[in-house]
Amino acid sequence: MKPTGRLTPDTRRWIIAQAEAGQPADALLKALVAAGWTEDAALDALESTLRLKVAEIGSRAPAPKPAQP
Repeated sequence: MKPTGRLTPDTRRWIIAQAEAGQPADALLKALVAAGWTEDAALDALESTLRLKVAEIGSRAPAPKPAQP
């Protein structure tokens, strides 16, 4: 991850890997800020990356089955 403040594919992969490993969002935010990102840019990067990941997961989920009476 390079401290460019620009969201690259490598940074997206890092965010996803850290989130999947159980790192809390505040720890990811602190790491990005420590790497030279502004807090606003880091928050935007986290939000956009994690929203895309959630949407991707949701698109692969099987359709819900109707409840049986």
